[in-house]
Amino acid sequence: MVRNVLCAAVVLLGAATRPAFAAESPMPTIDGDTKFWAYETAHSDEFDAAGAISAAKWTQELGEWKGTPPGAFKQGNAAISSGKQLVLTSKNDAGFVPAGIDENCDCGFGDISTPLVVSSSFLTYGFYEVRAKMAKASLLSSFWLQGESGEINILDTVPASINNGLKVSNNYHCFDPAGDGSKTEDDENTIGNLDPSDGFHTYGVERQASGVKFYVDGKLVRTLTSNTVSDASCLQQPMSVIFSMETIESEGIPSAFNTHTSNLEYFRFWSHSTAPPVTPSPPTPPPSGPARKTCAELGWSVGLTKGDTTACGESDNKLGTNGATTCHSNKNFEDAQGICSAAGSRLCTATEIQAGVTKGSGCGFDNKEVWSSTPCATGYTVVKGKGGTERCLPTSDVTVEVRCCSDVTVTTNPSPPTPPVTPAPPTPPPSGPVTPSPPTPPPSGPARKTCAELGWRVGLTKGDTTACGESDNKLGTNGATTCHSNKNFEDAQGICSAAGSRLCTATEIQAEVTRGSGCGFDNKEVWSSTPCATGYTVVKGKGGTERCLPTSDVTVEVRCCADVTNVAFLAASMAGSISRGDVQHAEISLSALDMDANGADGGVSAGATVAAALAAAVVVLGALAAVVMRRRSGAAAAADSPDAPAHNEEGAAELGNSTARRQSKSYRGSVASVDMEIERGEVVDLSLNEMSIQSPPEDAIDDNAFVLTDKGTSIRMKSVRRGNPLYVQSMYVDSPEHGPASMAASTDM
Repeated sequence: MVRNVLCAAVVLLGAATRPAFAAESPMPTIDGDTKFWAYETAHSDEFDAAGAISAAKWTQELGEWKGTPPGAFKQGNAAISSGKQLVLTSKNDAGFVPAGIDENCDCGFGDISTPLVVSSSFLTYGFYEVRAKMAKASLLSSFWLQGESGEINILDTVPASINNGLKVSNNYHCFDPAGDGSKTEDDENTIGNLDPSDGFHTYGVERQASGVKFYVDGKLVRTLTSNTVSDASCLQQPMSVIFSMETIESEGIPSAFNTHTSNLEYFRFWSHSTAPPVTPSPPTPPPSGPARKTCAELGWSVGLTKGDTTACGESDNKLGTNGATTCHSNKNFEDAQGICSAAGSRLCTATEIQAGVTKGSGCGFDNKEVWSSTPCATGYTVVKGKGGTERCLPTSDVTVEVRCCSDVTVTTNPSPPTPPVTPAPPTPPPSGPVTPSPPTPPPSGPARKTCAELGWRVGLTKGDTTACGESDNKLGTNGATTCHSNKNFEDAQGICSAAGSRLCTATEIQAEVTRGSGCGFDNKEVWSSTPCATGYTVVKGKGGTERCLPTSDVTVEVRCCADVTNVAFLAASMAGSISRGDVQHAEISLSALDMDANGADGGVSAGATVAAALAAAVVVLGALAAVVMRRRSGAAAAADSPDAPAHNEEGAAELGNSTARRQSKSYRGSVASVDMEIERGEVVDLSLNEMSIQSPPEDAIDDNAFVLTDKGTSIRMKSVRRGNPLYVQSMYVDSPEHGPASMAASTDM
């Protein structure tokens, strides 16, 4: 089934030649498979704890996609039953309107709520599998993967379409985010002799660099190789795992919409392994004996205040450097042990956490999992900070929160560690406010490796000729593909430097040099190398809001940049300093790309070039002011004009081919460019000497692309089947993140 997108209770062992594995590790359902697999507990879910789905593994939203009308996604329509199954529910839901949608919006939603479940992790090569029974209804039930520009539909099925009967297929899409949608590639394949609603079946896909293989009940049903598609990266990029149910108007919507459910027994993910898994040896126990400091010495009372007479616990008090108050999140077991030990305390036992010894000790960890010192089959037990559900996690590559415990009395003192050096007393601050010292600048100059040497193209594909950026490609150990989250500034610098690259400037991030480079960081803040008053600037990964953060004790995501050439262009410093003005809807960028390293350009001096470029910027800003005035006066005149745009039968004005256009003018080797928003039906031609507003030819406007709502503040696609990442979402509303509704439109879906 075409998807135009925004953005086995019994395990078959197969052939007798298949290697034997530890009994506790489930196996992929692949007939005749002889590969070795490593079951990834952190990325799998057996759905064995009744109630809400795991917030650590899943979310119930995908960007700002609100649903496929008339059905809208609703939090809570996915939950784990007492029968240990993930139940996805679509139902009649009178009066339900998805959050963020104006109640007067003519959006097509009609009192039906549907489920959406999206993994928190982005996965790449390995085997993905579910065992599921889909709803026998005129609803699209799907198991699919989505990346920045690629999508793999492992199962799309409408088991009882009112208009088309039984439909079952798998599919592949590769989108062109920089274009108008006309270059989208897809390849749907019908699956015969299968009714996903007649009982539980297993559905799987194996992803490798060479391509993907689709399986149903262990049997290979399709192979799609990377060398047969237009862009292999669409099959190879990190992707999230998604389960969804949607209403599809072309399949028919039941007039009396009842409750329909799809049930999943598990989701499992295996990575490729070169050797059979080994039954793990019992983990090395943590240092035994009581803590080196007593509760009284540490000044801890949590736990004692609850009536405990033997132990106390904390989340932050004296857990930082030199006894500072510090919370510790996302740490593996070894790091957690070290944090507690450095404070003269120890990890708590699972029994102590269950008894509430650490409950209420801060950092918001009461409802989050924390490490304990209690061993289990494959590692150590983690427990909710206020007590509750326990589970066994390996000691590395898995991170949770940290709480520490100590004892009322110390009966056995292990050899104490070398005591820390007592810091010299701080110099008293001078009276009056102190201007903070500027932060240490990051390493200057271009990256040590060029874009070509790193194999990076993001940024270059968007028309940039000087820099490229990445989120994961070659940013791991030995050039591995690795995402880096929650890093302070120094760590971020080190990650980029180790890869032979550098942190991006704020200007480069705003220019979208890193946009679409993966890890889901487009909507998250990333470090830049641009200094600010108290540290360094962080910017949304796709450009947008900036703020100044200190370099330590604050963590955000990491993206890195490199340069096309290692020649230090004067343009780099010019673009970083001139284009950061306070202009709300315009960006002026200047570059001297034709200069040599000494600043010469065919006899024109660097000073002359700068002067010319600054003059160009002044002209462009003046032109912008003129456009604003012209748009305001034009809007007032249009209100009384008989030629004002007509409304369609849905009460919404046709938007037509509305877009933000960029026009540039060369001036002595420099380029001045401006981005601005254009009213529908207008094309603005910006030059350094004149501006004109021209009406496009009638056949350039696509009458069936988008419609404005009655209020004129939101926009939607007509006949939407599913949100396309080309358009960000199916339903668009004004927001600080996306701004007013204005974009290129196409109905070539």
